[in-house]
Amino acid sequence: MPTTNSQSTRRALEWLVEFAESARLELPIEAEGCSRTQSKIEIFIRRATAGGWARPKQELPLTVDQIRQLGAFARRCLHERAERGSGQYTELPAADLSTLIFVALPGVFSFRGSAFDSFRFACVQFLGSQQGRLIAECPGRKPTESEPRAICSKLFVRERRSRYCGAECARRAEAEAARRKRAELTPEERYSERHRYYQNWINEHRGGWDVKRRGPRLARSKSRVAGVRAQQI
Repeated sequence: MPTTNSQSTRRALEWLVEFAESARLELPIEAEGCSRTQSKIEIFIRRATAGGWARPKQELPLTVDQIRQLGAFARRCLHERAERGSGQYTELPAADLSTLIFVALPGVFSFRGSAFDSFRFACVQFLGSQQGRLIAECPGRKPTESEPRAICSKLFVRERRSRYCGAECARRAEAEAARRKRAELTPEERYSERHRYYQNWINEHRGGWDVKRRGPRLARSKSRVAGVRAQQI
């Protein structure tokens, strides 16, 4: 099955997010991993620039420090794009492009330069275009030991109009919204809601009969205590 442009764009964005996240976590990069990462960086450059990049001959491979710098740069670009949302105007971090050589002919755009500078140019160009609108920052919450309700803030590639990075954050957000809504209700309103749910369950699983309303538990307990005191008097 041939790969569509949208699939290719999505894969490029997903790799960019993964690359930026690995830089944030400062994962160790060995010699073999460094070579593999550089190959993926070059693939991203060609995808982001529609094959318009030409690598100089006898270029030195990227160092581990350079790869980390590119990951940090990509993360800044992604966060800036996510904060802007789907807007057309996006301010991305500046990149020194003085080492690149551009060739602009009718219907042809190409450039030549090191992988380090070319990646930064490709990152800014790619995220500043329509494709960058798929980048979002998850507003969900993932509990930790120190902060049980910490904001997730994970970068991800949106699927249609998705707001969260995954089903786990979406469920937590729904539960949090339900707790806030329930906290705003009065005891009588909470009881009415529970009674309605229970009545619907009875109708569906037990043939249906009218469940007697007993009122909120707090009100029942107060009336019970008042009755006991009246008997003691």
